[in-house]
Amino acid sequence: MNEVDLVLIGVARRQHQVFSRAQAREAGLTPSVLAKRLARGSLVAAGPHTLHFPGVTLTYHGRLRAGLLDLGPEALIGGRAAAHLLGLDGFPAGPHEFVVPRNLRNRTTVGTVRSTVGIGRLDRTTVDGLPCTSATRTVIDLLGNATDDEVGNALDSATRLGLTAPAVIARRL
Repeated sequence: MNEVDLVLIGVARRQHQVFSRAQAREAGLTPSVLAKRLARGSLVAAGPHTLHFPGVTLTYHGRLRAGLLDLGPEALIGGRAAAHLLGLDGFPAGPHEFVVPRNLRNRTTVGTVRSTVGIGRLDRTTVDGLPCTSATRTVIDLLGNATDDEVGNALDSATRLGLTAPAVIARRL
């Protein structure tokens, strides 16, 4: 195992077993070496711009981290995935959903990417080291693409957990 691999193993450990192509280049892999490693299977694509080592089974968190790395530092986990991370009732690990600022709407990853005009400071939180939408923003976003029961469960549990309040959501709306 060479020094580049050791660096990438360290990066992968800190990021739920994934790393970006840019991080691989920073560690010392040239684009041609990276292409050769992908071709022979000593690296595996997790998304358009993300990789992992063979034999690694990515967890739900690993796939979410890959999505964030694909989309860039302004991206957040959103929708049902954020509701799951926040511990809201009725949202099991499932879809990979992300929110990006409107100027990044053409970026892609494995999962659903939605864009928004703005992502403010109050819209952000971090759960298990993963940036995601706050409970307030998550409930508001769910209004547009979840069932009435799901929105009700999200609001009830976010309130019970002290993550938001109906009055806060009403003001934000």
